[in-house]
Formats: sequence, C-alpha cells, structure tokens
Amino acid sequence: MKNRTGQVILASGELCLKSDLNPGMQLMNERSQAAVLQGIEVRNVPSFEIRPLKGEPFLLGFDQNILAASLKTEETLLLRATDYNNQASFFKSSFGLMRTPLDFPKTDTPLDPYFLGLLLGDGCFRSSQLCLTTSEPELIELLYETSKRLKWPLRIVQTPGNLSNAYYFKNFTSGASLKTHLKNLGLWDLKSNAKFIPKTYLYTDRDSRLALLAGLLDTDGSLLIRFYEIVSSSFQMAEDIAFLARSLGFGVVESEKVIKETRYVRLYIYGDYADLPLRVHRKKAWFLKKTRHPEKVTFTVHSVGIQEVVYLFIDSYMTGDFTVRKGDVYDF
Repeated sequence: MKNRTGQVILASGELCLKSDLNPGMQLMNERSQAAVLQGIEVRNVPSFEIRPLKGEPFLLGFDQNILAASLKTEETLLLRATDYNNQASFFKSSFGLMRTPLDFPKTDTPLDPYFLGLLLGDGCFRSSQLCLTTSEPELIELLYETSKRLKWPLRIVQTPGNLSNAYYFKNFTSGASLKTHLKNLGLWDLKSNAKFIPKTYLYTDRDSRLALLAGLLDTDGSLLIRFYEIVSSSFQMAEDIAFLARSLGFGVVESEKVIKETRYVRLYIYGDYADLPLRVHRKKAWFLKKTRHPEKVTFTVHSVGIQEVVYLFIDSYMTGDFTVRKGDVYDF
C-alpha cells in the first residue's frame, strides 16, 4: 500500500507524489477548487511526526502549521507542533486533523454507476459472455429487469453446493454494446486481481460515486458491527475504492492480509451511510450508530530531530488521504 501522506491531490483528482510537483501546478483545495502551487522547497529542519489515530503518519517542520478542527463545532485552528504539545489533554482530545470530501462535475459514464459497481464486485467479463454471480434476491430482480429493458436474455448456471447462481447475459453485444463499453473502459478480459475503477467514474458527481460505491458494497461488501468491510486481491482496485469512499466523506482504514499465500487488501469503511443507495436489504446499515465526525481524526505529535521536510508554498491543499493542509508562506 502506498503512503498517501506523501501524495497530494491535483485539481484533476489525480494523485501526485510531492517529489513530482513543480511550481505552477494546480492542486485541489478543501473547497474542491484549483489552487496554484507557487513554489516548493526541501529543507533539513527540526521536525515533528504527526501520528493520526487512524491513518498514516507524516512529517512537519518546526515552523509548519497544523490545521486542527474541533470535533464538536466548526471551529478550526492553525498552530505549530510545539504549541500543540503545550496544550492540555482536554484540548488534544477535542481537536483533530480535518479531512474533507470532494465535489467533481458530472462526467459521461457510459454504464450506470451502480451496475458497474456490481460488475466490479461480483462480475466476470473474461469469457464471450458477461456473468454476474449472486444469491441476493434484490440483485437477481435487478438482473431480470435489466435483461427485459435492454433485451439481453439471461442464462442461469447453478453451482452444486453453492447458494449463488451465475447469471449470464446472452447476446449482450447487440444494441448498445456492453462489451464495447467495458473494452473502452479497459476492463474487458481482466482477472479479479487486475480490476480497477475507471477514472471517469472516480472523478464524477457525488450521486454517481455514491451509486458506484453502493454497487460495490452490495456485492463485495460485508456489513460488520460499525462499518463495512471490502477485501480485494487487486491492490489498484483497493486504492480506487479507498479514494472513492474518502471522496464521499467516509473514513477508510486499510490493512493487508494473506490467505493461502495470496496477499489481499482489507478496507474498513465507516461514516454516515444515509445517502448510500444500497439495494440489498441485509446490507443496509439502518441499525448502525452513525460514526461521529468520520472526517476528523485525533492525533499525537512527536519530536523526531532533524529531518528532510517538503515545504509547499500555496494557500491550502489536500494530501492523498484527504487531509486538509495549510500551505507554507515564504520566509524572507
């Protein structure tokens, strides 16, 4: 897994390493607007490591600011690491790093985002016919509705000893070609460990991204006590899902696990699920208590001596884990 605190979000939505930045590039700020990078420097200075309760640590120079947000109100403060460490314990438990969702303009999505989420979750498009494997009554009903509406006959293959059946779309290349759309998106003939979310679906309007995430959760997601879990054998797919969820304001915790010598990425997704248009009733989080402030996370500050730190001269920007950072000011 990549260290996203060493990345920033460009105005396009793409992630970029700080080491690859150049003055004049446009970065994304917390208002989902483009901000121009005025300059960049690397300095060896007395430094502090910021360690979020959930997420990856990052370095700040002694003269760089932390943007701290109240966990109870809309109040935000700018303070340096030494000032933070001098605060009382009550203050430290009441303020956290601020992460924020993003808004993108609506893009042309050739396939319905929810349906694409289903295909990316439990679909197979490596044969001459597209297949979706499921046992969920709500999804089976949707497949029949789709078959009737688009005139794509369904062929059902039962698997002995398995509650799930495989549903094949027959002759699905007629009319508006689903296969052509999947080919154009770069998804056709991919194995599970090579799947990814096309950029046009990651950088689109909020409703489309919510529908895409709902499709993924209705197939690959598991509803646990306080959060959803998704396990993926595709590291790129896991990164894309994490970006998708964070861009919608959800918190995401990532870890790796090994099953029969195969490495997987496990994602825990938490937050306010009210807007997720899930169809599978048993996966709807209607009984879960809303996670308070998933966009804010408490942290600790630790002195780490002289370190190499990157200074970005810009009003504000967002790191790859959607943490809002106030930029640096030239010290003349």
